[in-house]
Amino acid sequence: MRGWLKTALSGAIGILALAGMAAPAAATPAGLVYEKSYSNVYFNITHLNTVDAYIEANFGPTDVDFLGYAYGGSFHANTAILPPILGATMSGDLIGNSGNFIFNPGTSDYTVLAIEIYVSKGGGKYNTKLYELVPQDNGNIWDTSDFPMIEVNCPRHLTSDYYYNSHTCKCYVFPDATKIAFYGYVTKKAPEPASIVLLAGGLAGLAVRRRKRV
Repeated sequence: MRGWLKTALSGAIGILALAGMAAPAAATPAGLVYEKSYSNVYFNITHLNTVDAYIEANFGPTDVDFLGYAYGGSFHANTAILPPILGATMSGDLIGNSGNFIFNPGTSDYTVLAIEIYVSKGGGKYNTKLYELVPQDNGNIWDTSDFPMIEVNCPRHLTSDYYYNSHTCKCYVFPDATKIAFYGYVTKKAPEPASIVLLAGGLAGLAVRRRKRV
């Protein structure tokens, strides 16, 4: 076979292989703005502080806190700032490769500002993607469609979660989120003690003036 013909046939086969892969482009859910990726990181205080500092430097608020994380479908609150007495909860679909979350701040006055999705790389390391919530809200949907797809065994009956390559006869899916970290800030701050004293003094002075007028 002539060299040019062999090259042309190889290119055609490659195009057919790509055509057989009906995978969609990445689609970040509405309300989430992709911000930054981290590769091969550990889920530890060092990384959480790094993300916290990045959010404070780029998202606006300068008093951002790590609220907690979802793992195995359950929310694990950062009790240093969200002790049980405050009644804060996180519900929704917090497992798999897509879902939603609903944060109830209880009496804490926190608002979710950003989420970070973790996908395991093995050995305790993760690839993560950080998203800002715009507008800031305590409820939204999430998915892992910004991560590379992974090869899996094809099921007997394909569903919309699977993407089939008809040339290689292989199936691909978006990876499951191993963890989802939540970051927030206090949107309603309690008055400072000194402010309360000044306010009380002002009200008392107003009451005295009214009495004198009477």
